[in-house]
Amino acid sequence: DWDLDLLGNWRARVMAAGGASTVTEAHETDARNRIDTLTRTVGAGSPQSVDVRYDAAGNLSFDGTHVFQCDVWNRLLQVNRGHLGTEVPPSLCQ
Repeated sequence: DWDLDLLGNWRARVMAAGGASTVTEAHETDARNRIDTLTRTVGAGSPQSVDVRYDAAGNLSFDGTHVFQCDVWNRLLQVNRGHLGTEVPPSLCQ
């Protein structure tokens, strides 16, 4: 299920995670209306937040799960699995 604001932007979603467990994802946005922080809660567990990162050109570079790399024309080149401690390499998009 999706929770949308009055403009149709998603604020949160709830997904089945197998069995009776659910995963809830919510986010906050910055002044540019970009996702700034993702918060994920599995079942009745504690929420875990991730700060989403963007490069100097405004391209998404890390979403808490994946590292995104693009070329000098802002085209997506590569997506790799990451984790909370992942060091995000500098983007070619500057």
